[in-house]
Formats: sequence, structure tokens, C-alpha cells
Amino acid sequence: MIASGQSVQMFTKTISYPSWHDEARRLRASGKTTEQVADIFGASVGTMGAIVSGKWQAYLALFNDKNRQPIGYYDSLIKKGGYSFVPNPDARTPKQVEEARRLERKPVKREEPDLPRLREFTEVKKPHEHKMLKGAIIKCGKCGKTDEYFNYQGSVSTEHLPKEFTRKGWFVGNNARQDRCPECIALLRANIRKPEEKPEEKEAPVTVQLSTPPEPVAGLPAIMIKDGIRQMDRLDKRAIFAKLDEVYDDKMYRDDWSDEMVAKDLGVPIDWVEQVRAADFGENVNAKSLLQASADKTKELHDLSQKIDHQIILIDKKLEQLQSLDGKVSGAFNGIQAQVDRFEELVKSLEIEDKHIKTLIEGFDAKVDEFKKMYEELRS
Repeated sequence: MIASGQSVQMFTKTISYPSWHDEARRLRASGKTTEQVADIFGASVGTMGAIVSGKWQAYLALFNDKNRQPIGYYDSLIKKGGYSFVPNPDARTPKQVEEARRLERKPVKREEPDLPRLREFTEVKKPHEHKMLKGAIIKCGKCGKTDEYFNYQGSVSTEHLPKEFTRKGWFVGNNARQDRCPECIALLRANIRKPEEKPEEKEAPVTVQLSTPPEPVAGLPAIMIKDGIRQMDRLDKRAIFAKLDEVYDDKMYRDDWSDEMVAKDLGVPIDWVEQVRAADFGENVNAKSLLQASADKTKELHDLSQKIDHQIILIDKKLEQLQSLDGKVSGAFNGIQAQVDRFEELVKSLEIEDKHIKTLIEGFDAKVDEFKKMYEELRS
């Protein structure tokens, strides 16, 4: 306990706070609700409740103290000059901070898909019903066989020619050297036997096992056999490359094409397609799979955002409960402080009365001594 007349040395701690807090308190005093002020500055309702509170200085002291104490404790220190508060005009509001972050975010660069490339075919003409028809000719890059297409109902559309020749059994490449006639395609597929799929081995690389080497086919290179397994030759690789060049853009498959679809379309093992694609093109992805991955990621971010919003609501409620509890603790602390002040006053009064009694006793003792002296004189 501090004795009467003893001085206490206080160390003042300076706390800097955003100057917009003063504007928030002014708006609250003008009649706006805490929710309205919180919306203006972009702060949560719980945080704004502490900023516009009458004990805002005590809350600042509380938030700047690692050893948290009741609000009343900081009120007492503030009254005794233990804290000074300096506004910082450079501090930004939560809304300004969020706006700055939004401006700093780099815009997502969206690459526009390349326009489909048009094949060029040699133009041919022939007379028909007293008029000259225009058409196109295709030539096999392997055997040199040719075929023609004419539209007897109207003009020939260049962009539709690959589809028309495909309907006639041709493989249409990106250039004339990759074109193959139906006969060459049949010969290629005749030398490739599809392996039987086993449900438990769908993910394993597929190979073609031949019991006996096939007979050589005129006009085609000899089929390579190693350890009884059909090997990919140059013609196989060219056919796969031509198909990939048709369905693969710079970075991905078009539409929903994949290694599996290319292998099924050409009737070749999927591991052959994987080898050619990995060496000369890129990853086994397509626009559909990327869109699905993007949709999954967007849903994941949306779910995470909802969880964060829920946590913010819970934190605001906890802050409100903390403020209510701080008020009760502060009231109890103020009551205790009043009792302590009253006790100190009683102790001080007791000390004064003690001194007064001591003076009276000393006076009484002096009077007794004087009485004894006068009594002795009278006796003698």
C-alpha cells in the first residue's frame, strides 16, 4: 500500500492510431449507427464497436498490450497519464486497403483460340449440263492415287472439302503429303491387331502381341517385330502425327479429343499415341478437361469463401460477447477501485486520529507530572 504523501513515477507509453478512427467517432456521434459507420470504412461491426466506444482509448491500450488485462485496468492507467494517443493521418481504412489490393491484382490473360486452318486443294473443272462445274482433287501422299469432288447442286465450299473427302473414306491431313487414300488406310489397319482390353489393366501401356509375323504388304515398309511384339514404324508414326496435327492445337487437344480417342480412331495402341504426342506436341489435356478443372477450382474457392465469411460472423459475435464481458469486468473493477479508495481514506483518517490521540496522551502525561510535583510541594 502506498503511504500518504509518497509520489508514484509513471512512464507514459505513446500509441499511434489511424486518424480515420476520429472521423468514425464523429459520424457515430452525428446519429449514424455502428453498422452504417462500419460499412463506410469497410470494417467489421465488432471492430467498429470498439473504435466508436467511449472507452476507445482503453481498447487501443488493450490491443497494444501482449499481457491482456481488463478494460478497467487500462482506464485507470489512462487517467493517471500512463498512455498518450497520437493520430496517424497516413493509415488507410480497410476499404482503401481492399481497393488497393484489387487494383494490384493482375488481370487474367485469356488466350483466344486459334481459328481453324483451311486446307487448300487443287481446283479442277468439268462440263456438266451445258455448264462448267468447279471441284477439287485430292492425291494420296503414299501411293499417288487421286479422287475428285464436285458439288452438282451449287458451288464448292473450301472449308467443307475435308469433310466431303473424309466421307469418301480418305484421311485428310494438314497438307497434301499427309493425305491417305482408303486403300492405304486399309493396308495400315490390316497390319495392326487391337489388343484385348482387360478391366484390371486399362491404365497399363497397351502393346500388340503377334503369334506369327504378318506377311509383307506391297508398297509398305516391312513390319518390325521385337520379342513377338509389333513395333511402331515410320508409317505408323506419320499416320499418328497427321491425326495429332489435325486435332491438337499449340497447347492442347481440340474439343474433347485425347490420347485414347486418337488411338481408337486410328486403331493403334495408346502408348504409340503417347510417344508421338509427348515428343512433338504437348500434354494430354483438352479444353473440356481444363474447363472442368477451372470449374472445380472455382467451386473450391467459393466454398472456402463461404467458410471464411462464416468465421468472420463468428468472430464478430465473439467480439461483441467480449465487449459485454469487458463492460461487466470494468464495472466490477470500478467497484473494487472505489472500495480501495475508501479504504485508503479510512487509513489516512486513522493515522490522523492516531496522531491526535498521541498528542492528547502526551499532554495528559505532562499534566500528571505537573500534578505530582505540586502535590509533593504541598506535603513538604
